[in-house]
Amino acid sequence: MPIQSSDDPIHTLDILAAKVGAPQAGLLDALLAGTDNEQLTDKGREIATSRLVVDGVRLYQEAYHFWQNATEPQKKRLKGFSLPLLGVAVHQLLALHVRAQKMADDTTDEGKSRAKRATEASRTASHAVAMRDQAASALRDAAGLDPALRAEVDETVGTAETPDTLARGLDGLAGVLDAWLKTPPASPILARLTLASLDAAYAEELRAAANAVRTTAANAGERQAAKAAAQAGLDREDGVAILLLGQIVRAFDGANDLDPTIPRLLPNSTRRLFSRRTKKKETGTAEA
Repeated sequence: MPIQSSDDPIHTLDILAAKVGAPQAGLLDALLAGTDNEQLTDKGREIATSRLVVDGVRLYQEAYHFWQNATEPQKKRLKGFSLPLLGVAVHQLLALHVRAQKMADDTTDEGKSRAKRATEASRTASHAVAMRDQAASALRDAAGLDPALRAEVDETVGTAETPDTLARGLDGLAGVLDAWLKTPPASPILARLTLASLDAAYAEELRAAANAVRTTAANAGERQAAKAAAQAGLDREDGVAILLLGQIVRAFDGANDLDPTIPRLLPNSTRRLFSRRTKKKETGTAEA
């Protein structure tokens, strides 16, 4: 891993994680009890991971620094918060950031690989179209003036709209050639095939081209299922981070209402997730 600058989230979280210490085993499971992956994933989809990390790093540092200098009455007033809770939240945010960075790196590498595969698929398809057109032209000539034989070629050649239709056309033309090669030795069509150098080996070339089109097209396609699963996993971890950050923000809000010397933790990038509702003023009597 390259050397991180002091402003890098991993560097900052590493330092803070060392200060708060490793969380006790089972604490995170206890905090997540009653929730399920779908709930967490849906929540995590509401905001980008980077925004969570930016606010989490700043707010967790503020919470830790306050706690280190807080008086005992202030600490007792902070209900809904504890140093072990902060430890769970910091380590979870660090793991989330590392996971997001790895996904970003994998996406970059996959993008380069996908571009290479797409180029290969395009080159293979272009070659296959040329082979298909050559085969169709040569077979039409071998059919002579027989309308039935020429129609057989025209119906088989197909289009190149998709890799599958192109491959089917190549396979179909190979099949037409194979069938014509099985005609009786005295047949004029067999003589014309020989004159045109259309033989069984050429039929196999057409099939090989069809297989190459299918293979390179499949390799060029995105691995959507794996990509979607990875994103869902990241969204779940985002949801966990939101749950932990929200609890800590609310704890400081509640304590600030009772003791203004306890600061509020003010989200910035994630403020729409934790926006504080304006409290209605209580009135003892109805106004005239």
